Formats: sequence, structure tokens, C-alpha cells
Amino acid sequence: MRAVRITNTGKADVLAMRIPSKVGGFNEEYYPAFPGNEASSTAEAWCNGNDVDAKLMKLTAQKVVKQKK
Repeated sequence: MRAVRITNTGKADVLAMRIPSKVGGFNEEYYPAFPGNEASSTAEAWCNGNDVDAKLMKLTAQKVVKQKK
């Protein structure tokens, strides 16, 4: 994880942080849900004024492989 700290002198310091894992391996707690890459509505519905929240995704330790159709 990286962060930027702005000092009183106007200098920007880039900080690199590392969170040690007590469990080992992947830990889902470190990765909050985020807007996914699937549409939650259609363009037509949006143009008609329907506002829908984005579909959220979560990172997991399992590898998901999409099969080609």
C-alpha cells in the first residue's frame, strides 16, 4: 500500500506500507468491495431516469476463469 504525505514545507513524501498477515496468504479483510465491470442497468433505462447502484465485486483467494462461449 502506498500513501502520500504532504508536509508543512510543501514537500510530498511517498510512503510505502506493508501490512503483515497474521493468517498467512490472502486475507479478504484488506480489500473492500468495489464497483465491478458488469453493467447494473441498461443505457435505455438510465436515459429514462432510472438510477441504479453499481454492482459490487469482492476479491477472493479463488481464481475464477471465465469460459469462452
